[in-house]
Amino acid sequence: MLRQTNFHLSMQEKHEHIAVVGVLQFQDQAAPLFKPAGRLWMELDADSVGLIDHEAREPLAPLLQDGRVEVDELYLPRQKLSLLSSWIDSPQVDWSEKLKDTVSQMTHGMEQAAAGPRFQGTLLPYQQNGLNWLAHLYRCGFSGLLADEMGLGKTVQVLAFFSRLRTNLPILIVAPTSLLFNWSRECAKFLPDLPTYIHSGKDRLQDPLEMQKLPVVITSYALLRLDETLLSQVHFEVILLDESQAIKNKGTQTAQSASRLKGNFRLCLSGTPIENRKEEFVSQFHFLLPDLLSEKDSVEHLKRKSRPFFLRRSKGEVDMELPEKREQVL
Repeated sequence: MLRQTNFHLSMQEKHEHIAVVGVLQFQDQAAPLFKPAGRLWMELDADSVGLIDHEAREPLAPLLQDGRVEVDELYLPRQKLSLLSSWIDSPQVDWSEKLKDTVSQMTHGMEQAAAGPRFQGTLLPYQQNGLNWLAHLYRCGFSGLLADEMGLGKTVQVLAFFSRLRTNLPILIVAPTSLLFNWSRECAKFLPDLPTYIHSGKDRLQDPLEMQKLPVVITSYALLRLDETLLSQVHFEVILLDESQAIKNKGTQTAQSASRLKGNFRLCLSGTPIENRKEEFVSQFHFLLPDLLSEKDSVEHLKRKSRPFFLRRSKGEVDMELPEKREQVL
């Protein structure tokens, strides 16, 4: 009988997953790490048996909990990359260069992100932190939910983020009908050289090729449902859902239409991401990062899993940064 002496991991990206191959070392012999599935021993060859050190494998528990094993590989959803941060400097891991760069960016925190030169506004310190967070998610290839309390300027943070983008693909903003013209006005104020198109009315565009050429498309949740076939044929750089509690039930047509949209970066805005039940939060993340959260997760698990992709500040937290109120006598 041979005792386990070590284990080794190899990690690389495969589509939307991280593929982890593990090898158990038994002196001069090796065996697949993920095959034993809880057993205390495994047969190495006709003449030897390996005794598995489960205590030494304890650091693998989070990966085993959130990943799935197929044959002798473990597949971890890409949005759970944060689980790999503790392995970044481990001599037991061989990384693909791209994957290690991405995990390093997540591990070492956010960089200062400057708004683009076309942005006509000034950010408060907490809004600058919001821009840093948005740019960080975009750079790492993730999505997020910005849930600042109402009145803290979620819109201006997003427009500062838009000013950084260098892309020929359009931006899609989906909002309640009452906010469509507000979004158009705010874009004109802070990004005056960025034309917007409000997709509404009986004469609205029906050609996806024409829509593909537009810089910014603004439409409503009602028209997202009605024009799903059109909108789902356009590839967007950013898909933004404002007041994203509109998709709080993932079984509704609105939520399903949103999930079928194609884009490189998904973003939700909501001052009330949970109105009644935790499932509302899960539904919004089903649009953002489909495999990240489950309705079966406890509240604590939801907080832990969503932490890198969820940002909320209250007025009380940023009170010292807010400008003084000015009263106007009429």
